[in-house]
Amino acid sequence: MMRIIVDALRAGRVTERMPEAGEGMGGGLFGRPVLARPESLAEAIAICPTDAITVDGDDAVVDDGRCVGCGLCTEGERPAFANEAMEPAVALERAALRRRFPIAGTDVVGPSLDDGDRLTREGEALSAAILARFRRSAHIRHLSSGGCNGCEWELNQLNAPNYDVQRFGFDFVASPRHADILLVTGVVTRNLELALVRTLDAMPRPRLVLAMGACAISGGVFRTSYASCGGVDRALAVDAYLAGCPPRPWAVLRGLRLLLGA
Repeated sequence: MMRIIVDALRAGRVTERMPEAGEGMGGGLFGRPVLARPESLAEAIAICPTDAITVDGDDAVVDDGRCVGCGLCTEGERPAFANEAMEPAVALERAALRRRFPIAGTDVVGPSLDDGDRLTREGEALSAAILARFRRSAHIRHLSSGGCNGCEWELNQLNAPNYDVQRFGFDFVASPRHADILLVTGVVTRNLELALVRTLDAMPRPRLVLAMGACAISGGVFRTSYASCGGVDRALAVDAYLAGCPPRPWAVLRGLRLLLGA
């Protein structure tokens, strides 16, 4: 037992902290790509593993709901895209995750930093939104419908001391009958599609659904196949989307805040 305690003290904090204002995502994390060199666009489209990059008329379109943050489109001598250090996208509508860049007249773009709101600020806004919506704490039922466990690892950190999401008024519950929010991660496998639908049916109204991660939004690298139905909205209505592969814990807080209308 003493050895475990000593090893823990030596390790220190191993969870990711909330970034300071102007600091960006940090830790070498890949952000959202922005168009830098249109002349290299064809190569980026060909190399993208999830078909997240397309051309629509005079615009290049990047679908954050498909992007898994591999960074291939930002590599090479003259990459088509530059890495923008900012949090994953959140949106109430699926179409809002598709960003458009005019191909003509695009200047070379370098990395930029997000506003980096601190965890306490996010938590205070979340607490106010929960009280306004429910007049009590909000209960979340998490369901993994068939992912790689990347999103699940990030969710685990919400209950760790560094984030401690319960202090903001959130509780993860085991039964959907006690839940206000259904948080779904992973691509919807055909063996779990019925379980997903029945989980939502068991939840009391009013209820909300948050699709977390590229797999839950579009199917990600798994897409659709004999074993996969694709994104969550192919099986049931989704109230908000949180892009990323995976989204960081503080981005989950931001997604929940959007879901609650804050």
